[in-house]
Amino acid sequence: MEPIPADTRTIPQINPEKYPDQPEICVELANRALALAWVNERLSLTYRGPIHSDGSDETVSGHSHMVALLAPEVATLLNQAGYTLDPREAGLFGSEHDLLEALAGDPVTFGLTPEQLAAKQKREHAKSAELLEHLPKYTADRVRLYEDKATLEAVVTNAVDKWTPVLLDIIGDGVRVMAEKYGVRDLEELKKFHTMMLDTYIKRFGKDGQFGQLEELVGAYKILIQEFEEKFAAADLTEYNPTKERPKYEVERKFLIDPSDIPPEIELDKLKRSRIRQGYINIGEDGSEIRVRSYDDNRYELTKKSAGSTTRREETIVLSDEEFEIFWAQTEGQRIEKTRYYLNLDNILENGVGDDLVAEIDIYDGDLSGLCTVEVDFLDQRPADAETKALAFTDSHKPTWFGADVSNNRLLKNQSLARMTKQQLDEQLASSL
Repeated sequence: MEPIPADTRTIPQINPEKYPDQPEICVELANRALALAWVNERLSLTYRGPIHSDGSDETVSGHSHMVALLAPEVATLLNQAGYTLDPREAGLFGSEHDLLEALAGDPVTFGLTPEQLAAKQKREHAKSAELLEHLPKYTADRVRLYEDKATLEAVVTNAVDKWTPVLLDIIGDGVRVMAEKYGVRDLEELKKFHTMMLDTYIKRFGKDGQFGQLEELVGAYKILIQEFEEKFAAADLTEYNPTKERPKYEVERKFLIDPSDIPPEIELDKLKRSRIRQGYINIGEDGSEIRVRSYDDNRYELTKKSAGSTTRREETIVLSDEEFEIFWAQTEGQRIEKTRYYLNLDNILENGVGDDLVAEIDIYDGDLSGLCTVEVDFLDQRPADAETKALAFTDSHKPTWFGADVSNNRLLKNQSLARMTKQQLDEQLASSL
């Protein structure tokens, strides 16, 4: 088999015809091993919000191991209080409970708006359904059993799973997580978020809870929250500074627009703008790209973007004008020119939804004259979090004058536009939209 790229979403499979001399069960054993090894690698490469005491990020794989250790111990203690639980079953659920995050990732829940929480659940449901179709049957059935909370062991494991962020906040560097990742620098603000989390926990596992009356677990959760709040209150927050690093992942949402639909209060001629020349040095078959861009002929950049549709890793370096012209000469036949207007959405959208969001309105000219789009970028250190923010925006918050969502339409990618005219684009769009 060919090496499997780390970021692939295709579970590798061996064709039985390649090994006609081997019994069918041998190939099936190899395929199941490959599938679960792929899932395990993905979990090892997927990071969560908490930070260990040495400053490293927690992985989903490490988190699952912690739940697998905790769940049977909790089940054993609950049995002493009158429950009838199988500790081994709880431990097995602990090792299996996050397998779906091999595709869905692990978006943070702390501090999300109701719309973002709904988007998170919608996204996770779609990714989970996709992965369940490809998992080996036994494993898929086990995951469904856990997801359905079909047994008390599954419910207890799920309740213990909710403890783990605050557990690692206590024994790890939770103060740094709050102060730098989430910008929480006040105890009362932390208590507000904890109250929201505890209310949700009680609705699930407390008296008259959705999944069962597990008052003992509610009490333990309250104790753990209080322990971390005391640690936070005693910390010297001047030692922590919010990170200023550019987030690693970008999720783009692009929409067609008709300039006549833009509300009159948004006056383009009063917005900050840039005249952009953009050319492509290389466009890979997988969608990766190396491009150069000029802003108003006085700022120049070279950008390398990874493959991907809406979630991509990118690196950018600044060029001198002489360096730009050398690279620009290599982009003949793969160029676009446009005027970009920058619209801050913080005054357009309510309830702080538009904070730090900028809509980039592009009006193309030259061969693409007549084309107008608007793009909003969502940035985060982890792709799952960026995707959740983007989905919440598209589902609940985008302005009414934004037209069709063309984020996943390859025809509207700049690297495609650079190689066609407006007439060619219209002809191809007519058959695709």
